[in-house]
Amino acid sequence: VCQVYVGKEKEAVMDMLPLLRLGYVSDPSDVQSVLAAQGRTCPVSPCTERAVLEQLSEYFVNRLAGYPTALSEDEALLAGSDLNPKRRVATRLVRLEKKILEASLKATVDLINELPDHSVSPCPAPYAPTIK
Repeated sequence: VCQVYVGKEKEAVMDMLPLLRLGYVSDPSDVQSVLAAQGRTCPVSPCTERAVLEQLSEYFVNRLAGYPTALSEDEALLAGSDLNPKRRVATRLVRLEKKILEASLKATVDLINELPDHSVSPCPAPYAPTIK
């Protein structure tokens, strides 16, 4: 379980990466380098890093797509005065979730954009994790 806080989305993404990287390595020495890594950085190939980041960004996109309304629609609802108190609280909560997901997606895309252009994905990933 990874906790994500408003304004700390990039840190949360960085905390998720070591766990996700493990699913993409199959060579025992690579597994050891991931496990022995200090902090959030780890010596994996750019291809592996891109595959991990793309899987994470796909997760955020799918989560956002799963909501019946867009963030802009929630903002419009909250701007009006005809919401009952329970609906207003629920809409504010969902709006916050969407903002966290969007910021996490942006942080992930920013990390993808920092990778070298030659880091082509997909990489072979026999143990790639499923993110739920």
